This record gives sequence, structure tokens and C-alpha cells, in this order.
Amino acid sequence: LAEMEVAGLEPSVVSYATAINAAAKGNSSTAAAMLVNEMGPRWGLKPNEYVFTAAIAACENDPDDKTAADSAQRIVNVMAEIGIADEEVKQRLGKQVTVQLHRDSAAADEAASDSDSDEGKLGTGLGRQVEV
Repeated sequence: LAEMEVAGLEPSVVSYATAINAAAKGNSSTAAAMLVNEMGPRWGLKPNEYVFTAAIAACENDPDDKTAADSAQRIVNVMAEIGIADEEVKQRLGKQVTVQLHRDSAAADEAASDSDSDEGKLGTGLGRQVEV
């Protein structure tokens, strides 16, 4: 993405999804969450289900429970901010991210305190324990 910017090219949602997928393969939920968070403010791009799926995969792959849970909360914040229209996608992403939120008890507690707001915006049960 940095090379694109240097070359005067604006990244697309596909560019970001690719970079986030690379972060997932590198087990870096921090990098994935950072990329998801910068898409809108920096370039005016709206993350889609592929971006969120790749970002959640980065959390799943991250060996550090606290980092993964913190990154998942940052991803949830973006999901809540932009909203997800497709009900099936919303439910699937909600289940996947909830598992990651509960990898660290402090992050799970924070997610529970934020969940009413996030759940209201997303219309799904975030922050609640799910069977894994």
C-alpha cells in the first residue's frame, strides 16, 4: 500500500483486503485492525465482508490472546460504525468476532460494556459468549 501511495496510486478495497489477508497469514491482528481502521478516514473506502473476514482471520491466527481480543474490538468498532446490511453476513461475522473478543477476559469485559452500543448498530449479539 505504501508503494502504491508513493507511485501516486490510490488503493482500492481489494488492495486493502489483500494487505489484510497478508497480515492474517503473518498472524498480525494489530496490522489488520490498523488497516481496517485507516481505510475510511484515509481513503474514503468502506470495508466489505471480505475485508472483515480477513481481519477476523488475523485475530484467529494471532497467538497472543490479548492482542487478538483488542484487535477484534477495534474491528467491531468499525463494523458498528459502517453497518452491515446483509443479515447472514452480519450474523456470521458477529459469531466469528465474538469468539475472538472472548480470548482475553479484560477485552471481553470491555466488549460487554460496549456491546449494547455495538449490538444496536450492528443488530447482532456481539460481546456474548458463544460455543466454540
